[in-house]
Amino acid sequence: MVSIAQIDELVNVLSRAKRVLLTGPAGIDGDSIGACLALAEGLRRHLMLEVYVAGVAPARYAWMDGAPALLSDDELHSSYDAVVVLDGDKGRLTTGVEHMFNRARYKVVIDHHGTTTSDGYDLAIVDSGAAATCEMVYQILKRWNVPLDKKIAASLYVGLIFDTGGFRHSNTTPEVLRMAAEMLESGIDVSTISYTVLSQNSEAGVRLLTSMLANRRTYEPGLSIGGCTLEQMQEAGATKADLEGLVDALLYIEGIGLACLFVELPNKRVKLSLRSRCGVDVAAFAKSMDPGGGGHVKAAGVTMRGDFEDVVDLASAELLQRILEVG
Repeated sequence: MVSIAQIDELVNVLSRAKRVLLTGPAGIDGDSIGACLALAEGLRRHLMLEVYVAGVAPARYAWMDGAPALLSDDELHSSYDAVVVLDGDKGRLTTGVEHMFNRARYKVVIDHHGTTTSDGYDLAIVDSGAAATCEMVYQILKRWNVPLDKKIAASLYVGLIFDTGGFRHSNTTPEVLRMAAEMLESGIDVSTISYTVLSQNSEAGVRLLTSMLANRRTYEPGLSIGGCTLEQMQEAGATKADLEGLVDALLYIEGIGLACLFVELPNKRVKLSLRSRCGVDVAAFAKSMDPGGGGHVKAAGVTMRGDFEDVVDLASAELLQRILEVG
């Protein structure tokens, strides 16, 4: 839980700034955009700050209040007094935002990933016990007595359902459900939000999913892997946003306890998205593959360098070994 002292220190730091930039990782997801948009509105109301949010909203989040005003790297201002990173760390920023972060006088992180540290920040608010960064933002806004109207509630709800898998994951705590109930009381359309964020797919996304599943591989005892090459992405007409949820299709199969989606990136880089339903700590695995990797015990990611098939073979062998070690 975010402490009162941490919230007061956040006010102390940001009240010295005039222009503030909020950002999530380069790969926007429901929790990062929800946390950014909700906190941005809270800062405007509570501290009367000039607040901007960096990023380009994928189609499934484009309906959110505030999403059209997001700034791409090319639209960023010359500088910001403070940069706040939410739901990630400074190692996962876009090139433009990283430049602004390095120039900012005040650097803050608010995150629930256990692999995020305080290194390089003036203030680090990290709670690995939180179900989502949106849960932490909710606690901050409650401390500030910011009314949770439909605009803020919808943003927070997006983050909650995204990181709890629609309240199916083990991080669905009584506190999360009580928070969700308060969001519902604001009058938000939970059915439409849930469908759009968790279920809706583009035609290109369906083509990519079909291609990925057609080449899926399984290994005893309980490893499922899939790949998306640059060629597959091009043939499907897919974008990065269409990758969301593909790894879950690999995991929710009878007998599977560990899944990994390998995505080929330019310049001989491969991104791994990992999910675990067994005793394997995928955050620790990601960190062991590259210092920039990390996430949660059950969900993590890492980018590795090398030829696509070489990375697939190396990581798959290591993942199988991890399964055997935990029994």
